[in-house]
Amino acid sequence: MPIVDNTSRSSAFATDAKSAYPSQTAALNTALSDLQTAITSAKGQPPVTAAATVVPAVTQVKTSASALQSAASGKCQ
Repeated sequence: MPIVDNTSRSSAFATDAKSAYPSQTAALNTALSDLQTAITSAKGQPPVTAAATVVPAVTQVKTSASALQSAASGKCQ
């Protein structure tokens, strides 16, 4: 599948998801923003410090994405 198809499909999903699952998409957006902030602040830090900064943010993205997936799978059956 071409990348353009995937991009347009993911954009369509994001638009649909925002209206169907507003709390889950908001949580995922917040988690992704927090991850970007963590990555920015981890730059130039020693590896252990960087990992301690980034890992919790990655975990929150995973948790938020799983919540969105669970909500969507409940309606897609």
